Amino acid sequence: NDAGDVYVGGAGSEKIFASGPKGSQDAPWIQPGSNEFRLYNHADHKLLAQLTVTMPSSDVPASSPSASP
Repeated sequence: NDAGDVYVGGAGSEKIFASGPKGSQDAPWIQPGSNEFRLYNHADHKLLAQLTVTMPSSDVPASSPSASP
């Protein structure tokens, strides 16, 4: 079985986000800050990959080119 389980959250507070052999899932609940996702093998819960997604807060201005004199 090649199914995997994707969890989101920090150590001790992980929640299942998605499960299956392939696919995609929207995450409209992501808030500014860091969100950690972990992919585990479904059969033995072995950690396969980890990804941290960081969303800037809305008060941080977008970067823009600066003019040189």
